[in-house]
Amino acid sequence: PHLAGQASTPQTDLYSLGIILFESLTGTHPFPYLTELSATEIRAVRLINRIPSLSNLRPDLPHALDEVLQCATAINPDDRFRTAAQLADAF
Repeated sequence: PHLAGQASTPQTDLYSLGIILFESLTGTHPFPYLTELSATEIRAVRLINRIPSLSNLRPDLPHALDEVLQCATAINPDDRFRTAAQLADAF
């Protein structure tokens, strides 16, 4: 929402939590190259690109974790978990 000029919602926080979980599990940010881009370019990247597959970076982890992170960080906020409890249960 911030990148699209919209107000924050609980799904904004769930997105951020999904990014933190991704970083915790992989040791890397899903979009490490963003630091080299302008704010406009970052906005464009985040509005059209999903996070990389966790399974490609950590094949030792269950595929279901990838699905959880993809849901938590879905581009459309309506496609994300509704609550942190739902994310926690899925995780």
